[in-house]
Amino acid sequence: MPKSAFETVSAFANTHGGWLIFGVKQTGEAFEASGVNNPDRIQNDFLSVLHADQKINHDVEITEKKFVIDGKTVLAFHVAENARTRKPVYLDGDIRRTFLRRGRKEDQGTERQIYI
Repeated sequence: MPKSAFETVSAFANTHGGWLIFGVKQTGEAFEASGVNNPDRIQNDFLSVLHADQKINHDVEITEKKFVIDGKTVLAFHVAENARTRKPVYLDGDIRRTFLRRGRKEDQGTERQIYI
């Protein structure tokens, strides 16, 4: 599980929500199921870290789905946008680790963006 997955969770929860997918590889414009090893452990570890008090400062609503595509397991997690009263969502107890979604990537929020 890439460490950037948690930055993506912060960004989705702070903006308009979105899907985080594990086990899909992109080559150019094409997507292919590559699968994840030990999907139950990956799913449990990911959700456990999100619910641990020290990773993110607010609870986020996560809906998880598991797909088998061409015999390979793909995990999909929908992260809902948090209510305004439960923002910003930041990582590791550090408000400077607030992320926002910009197009197809996550950007670290500036002080002005965080407090608006």
